[in-house]
Amino acid sequence: MKFSKGTNWLDQMVRELESTDAKYTEEGMKERINAEKKLEIFPCLEFGDPGIYERMKKLPSRRIILTHLSPHLLPPSIFQSKAKILVLVWNPKETSVSYYHFYNNMLVLPSFASWDEYFAAFMNGKLAWGSYFDCLVEWNKYLNHERIMMISYEQHKEDQILGMKRIAAAFGFSLCEEYFPRIAKQTSFIESS
Repeated sequence: MKFSKGTNWLDQMVRELESTDAKYTEEGMKERINAEKKLEIFPCLEFGDPGIYERMKKLPSRRIILTHLSPHLLPPSIFQSKAKILVLVWNPKETSVSYYHFYNNMLVLPSFASWDEYFAAFMNGKLAWGSYFDCLVEWNKYLNHERIMMISYEQHKEDQILGMKRIAAAFGFSLCEEYFPRIAKQTSFIESS
């Protein structure tokens, strides 16, 4: 459950895996693209307007929904449904830095005047969605849930193709071996120091 760059990277990758999945016909993809256009782009589930939930219900099955929310903030029905969840976990040090930039770049969130002010809030869980550490503890309760897959950003970055293969298997995407290097190249990024 990483913020900003990691979440966006994983979102792009999962969408590429899904669109490449052999289960979709060209006609089915056109229908899905049109439905997604009707949904309207929203950055994350937690930033959507109240009507977003009704519009999401109208999307064809296999909706990909992005969120940073903890399990207790999600509708309980998600855990009782057939929904599959991919949770991206980062090293807390990396998370704190990335979340600092995410927080200060989101116009709907208050920004911090200094790193020290932000870091105190981060360590004490005084950010918009609470403590990252509490969130990790909460997701850890689902480690053995059959429809929830946890993935480490650092491990995934180290071997992106293996990570994609694990994601494809968990989500039931049927891809030929040759697609994974192409998707890895399409979804790679260069980190700034």
